Amino acid sequence: MVYKILAVVFTIAIAIGMMVQHAMTNDQIRSIADVKAGDTKGGIVTLHGTVTMASGNRFLISDTTGKVELSTCPLWYKRIDLHEGDDITVSGQVMNSPSCLAKCDFMLSVFKIYRGGEIIEVRRRPGKPPWIGYRSFNDDSAR
Repeated sequence: MVYKILAVVFTIAIAIGMMVQHAMTNDQIRSIADVKAGDTKGGIVTLHGTVTMASGNRFLISDTTGKVELSTCPLWYKRIDLHEGDDITVSGQVMNSPSCLAKCDFMLSVFKIYRGGEIIEVRRRPGKPPWIGYRSFNDDSAR
């Protein structure tokens, strides 16, 4: 009986998580051109695109309207396992600094990455990233 209750609770929790993800992403996904053209500096946005460059924790994504550099975290803090060709949705904060990589429309400081049914949490919220207070002698210069 306890196992049945746990199974029902677990199933309900998964269903709620999927509904929240759907509500958070599908209804608010913007194109890269829309974000670039709008007054979104410092704002939170959700984009959908394809990974066109992956090197360590440095990524570029593109949609039919442009390219964006994703600012994630240092490799020593967390390894983000994305590959060229991955179809992803990302939520993050539009950064005021220009992209470091050539011909990108802007840089996005990423909080969450959605790939299929998987959610990759880079950090929990806007503001100072948790890895800022840490020092590493082996920092790979990845954000």
